[in-house]
Amino acid sequence: MYQEFFGFREKPFSITPDPAFLYLSPTHKEAFAHLLFAVRDRTGFAVMIGEVGTGKTTLLRSFFTQLDPQDYSLAYLFNPSVSPDEILRLICQEFNLETQNLSQAELFDKLNLFLLEQNTLGRTVVLVIDEAQNLHREVLEQIRLISNLETEKNKLIQLILAGQPELNRLLTSPELRQLNQRVSVRFSLTLLSYEDTCQYVRHRLKVAGYNGLCPFTSRAFRNLFRYSRGCPRIINLLCDRALLIGYTRNSQRISGGMIGRAMRELGGGFFSRKFIWRFLPLTLLVFLIFFGAGIFWGSLEPPPAEPIAMIPDKPLRQKIAPLPVTAEPQEEKPTALAAVAEPKEEKPAQTIIPVPMDTLKSSLAGMSERESAFAAFNALAQMWAVKPLVKTLSPEISQSLVHVAYNRGLRIIQAHSDPDVLISLDTPAILEITQPDFQGKRFLAITGRQGDQFSIAPALAGVNIISLESLRSIWSGKALIYWKNYLDISNIENPGLKDPEVKTLKNLLKSAGLNIAEENTVYDHQTVAEITRFQTLRGIPGDGKVGPMTLLLLYQESSDYRPVRLSEAEIDGGHS
Repeated sequence: MYQEFFGFREKPFSITPDPAFLYLSPTHKEAFAHLLFAVRDRTGFAVMIGEVGTGKTTLLRSFFTQLDPQDYSLAYLFNPSVSPDEILRLICQEFNLETQNLSQAELFDKLNLFLLEQNTLGRTVVLVIDEAQNLHREVLEQIRLISNLETEKNKLIQLILAGQPELNRLLTSPELRQLNQRVSVRFSLTLLSYEDTCQYVRHRLKVAGYNGLCPFTSRAFRNLFRYSRGCPRIINLLCDRALLIGYTRNSQRISGGMIGRAMRELGGGFFSRKFIWRFLPLTLLVFLIFFGAGIFWGSLEPPPAEPIAMIPDKPLRQKIAPLPVTAEPQEEKPTALAAVAEPKEEKPAQTIIPVPMDTLKSSLAGMSERESAFAAFNALAQMWAVKPLVKTLSPEISQSLVHVAYNRGLRIIQAHSDPDVLISLDTPAILEITQPDFQGKRFLAITGRQGDQFSIAPALAGVNIISLESLRSIWSGKALIYWKNYLDISNIENPGLKDPEVKTLKNLLKSAGLNIAEENTVYDHQTVAEITRFQTLRGIPGDGKVGPMTLLLLYQESSDYRPVRLSEAEIDGGHS
């Protein structure tokens, strides 16, 4: 459902063992090298151990692609829950040997003859048994007897057993000590680290054909690692469900909350909470110790100073006084934030001859939905210096305009408002136009503004400037506002949040001229208050939460970035 929305060629997080999606973490690289060594050096017996979902089968299937059929004869048994009498017959069948009406002794001789023939031809025979922890002891003993087939110099068959940790316990049992002593190569697959989890997700996205910035936020990665503990199969399940949630919410960004919801929806018992319960008593004890110490020291300390009051929400565009600063008075320096409070001197609007509304609507009706989308997007692509559209858009054009922008490193704010939001955000956008006079939608890019006049693309009736009044008459209220999240900062909403990303945000706030005392990792009340003040000055709701609109405006005010702005674009009042 979400493949076209995100621009994937195929599902990136299927749980089927597709070798094309194999990500070689350090432990997987080591396992892969051990497999190749065991087979090419004819060591005889190799064992690979890994927890459920760590990628054993995917690794094996990728390993098989490295075995040239000209040089190797391969048999692969998956979860062979068979009796000791049946295992030999099953192995012979895998090597395409005739088994009908043959006794165990005859099957053994037939297999031995086949192995000798292959050895004479210079071919290596490989038998791989997956999910080997399910084998009975008697079956494993039969496999040991098969491993006895050898010449004076070479093992005639290379055996690889792959299974869960139960296989290791099975092999170390006294009854199987002879088999265990024959294992010359033994290795274990471990869970992914946090860094490898992030790289694993990015790798699968790339293989699936995704070319844009990673849709998973840093908080999404943290939650993903927290819930999956680095198990590839659980990572796949969570990511697949989170992408579906993003699709249903029409969001190209996968947040930490979406990962949490994916975990709750999947349930299934594999999100174990044993770790939490194991340390709960210790956590409670530590909490009580600190709580008691806090009460004791609090009784010794003088009453705290009166805290700085939170700035209540104000009506949009109302100017508010700066927060009180307790530091020594210094000579005031102009800041970017102070400049926001003062109205900017705008160029006088050009005088244009208004085009009748009927003519504008007729011009819109005369172009196709696809034609208008191409012209609108490519106008913005030129402004942001990204690759233009050259291929056909998918039938769901609105969503295509979202993911093609995302694949080019741009972010999208999907607004449902009026032209005032375009003035407040001062950022190029694509407007969705719907009229009862024509079928489907049309798309119109806003590429510049002077006063109450906007430059547009494509031109309407040969004119590429439209008045605010005319815009209100034809616009449906839906817009795709394009911007860049240069630092890839996630939404930050909760006061008291402690996260390394908060420090990155505070650096941005300082470069935007906000009064930030400490560049720590806590989203403290002073920072919330400054954000609220900034939002109010820039004409968006002052809720103290850092979302896409707030980040967009902060980048505009920062001295470190130069995002595209409507008010700085040159507009031409002539005919197109």
